[in-house]
Amino acid sequence: MRTISETFAINETKAFSIPGSYFRLLSTVGPVSVSFFRGGANLGDNALAVESGFFALPDGGFDRVDVTSPTAQTVKFALTRGRGGYDRTVGDVQILNTANVKTVLGTTITNTAAVTVGVAETALVAADPARRGLRVLNNGTADVWLGGAGVTTVNGCIKLAPGDLWSEDDAPGAAWFGISGAAGQNVRVQVIA
Repeated sequence: MRTISETFAINETKAFSIPGSYFRLLSTVGPVSVSFFRGGANLGDNALAVESGFFALPDGGFDRVDVTSPTAQTVKFALTRGRGGYDRTVGDVQILNTANVKTVLGTTITNTAAVTVGVAETALVAADPARRGLRVLNNGTADVWLGGAGVTTVNGCIKLAPGDLWSEDDAPGAAWFGISGAAGQNVRVQVIA
């Protein structure tokens, strides 16, 4: 594998006449465009505005790679005649919405009484913002749908077949309801707080 680091001026294109079959962008400040050639002909595998992590394996390989940078920057890439890999991430990770990050794990498990769910919407648990997790088991003989208030067998998007278990981590503190197309379905609920 050959690693190349080049400094580009604004809107500069550089041609690299190096044969290979694998290309990977290792680091860029901003996007670049990459074109692959063989025998002087463009292979049509042109990548526009790609950034670090982009890779390509054009069929039949290439003997030239053109890199164009719209901004002044240093671009680092690797090419090889075989296959290669790169498992390094460059840059920073920012968590912008911490509302969906689970920061506190539950410490208490409560097995509530089984709920009989039928053809009418049935409350499984009331809303509780302290709840960290929720597990629902369809212990009945017919399908059961889960959701919020107003759930039906038509609009419910969580369908539990008999014996299925649902583990809720996204909205465990919400009020949860169940409904079935058949009366008398046994549903077991476990609360994690």
